[in-house]
Amino acid sequence: MKALPLLVLLFAYATAAQVKPLANAHAHNDYEHASPLLDALAQGFTSVEADVHLAGNELYVSHDAPRGLDSARTLKMLYLNPLRERVRQNAKRVYPGYDGVFRLMVDFKTNGEATCATLRPATGP
Repeated sequence: MKALPLLVLLFAYATAAQVKPLANAHAHNDYEHASPLLDALAQGFTSVEADVHLAGNELYVSHDAPRGLDSARTLKMLYLNPLRERVRQNAKRVYPGYDGVFRLMVDFKTNGEATCATLRPATGP
């Protein structure tokens, strides 16, 4: 069962070169899809939204909290790590050969200062 997420990632990377980036396409509440981020990238979206809740020292992706918090659905696991890997594999781009902007919009659902303080180090190199 653990091989399925890996296969989905491999498929997304293999087809990335065939996807035409859509400069004005935004994936609102992207985390509600079966494969957050990957579904949007497969369609060429260049803007993706994730709602986050700070709990402890972790940023959880969910519209509603605390009911919606799931340790498998953190901002790092669903968005930051896959984006970091994709950029690494695509010569520092989300989409190969695309010089346009890609936006990951993070909607803070908890205290702004504390959430931002947790987000800053998570987005570093």
